[in-house]
Amino acid sequence: TDNFCLECNLEFIDGGVERTLLIPATPVFSGSADSNFGNANIGVALNGVLLGPPAPLELIVSGLTLGVLDDCGGHANPHEGYHYHAATGCTEASGAVEADGHASLLGYALDGYGIYGQLDSDGNETEGLDQCRGISDDIRGYHYHAASAGDNMFIGCFTGKTVASAEGQGGPGGGGPGGGGGPRA
Repeated sequence: TDNFCLECNLEFIDGGVERTLLIPATPVFSGSADSNFGNANIGVALNGVLLGPPAPLELIVSGLTLGVLDDCGGHANPHEGYHYHAATGCTEASGAVEADGHASLLGYALDGYGIYGQLDSDGNETEGLDQCRGISDDIRGYHYHAASAGDNMFIGCFTGKTVASAEGQGGPGGGGPGGGGGPRA
């Protein structure tokens, strides 16, 4: 039986799910936007929780199942373990913003660029985001801003090369240990 649950005991998923993510330590602009996430994760939060792709709403509805996310925008399943599908504030320190009022860093996309929260210290969303929800500034360089939880995504696409795309492999994130590119801590 499939045991998709909000809160799972580790024995429900055979003691947990181990993942190795290869993230470039120095992002490299790819020259094009890649929105083909498929079912692959798109990054990792600073707290170590995976940032999932958009939830498969068509599959959820067609299967007449309830795709429930917890207050943190996450859930667990036996294949991926616990992961987020939305930024709801659990990935950021409570009320945290950068010294300049910019939204706080919540994690890294698999192309190496930082993903920051949606809102700045004044509660405003950054204007001028590109199709991937990215923008450049003098302090952070190019970076992304998470979408609202209702948008069913963190970012819209990658603008940088993932380890997999740099090596010509399929899917973001690359293979396991021994793949190219330095992992980001």
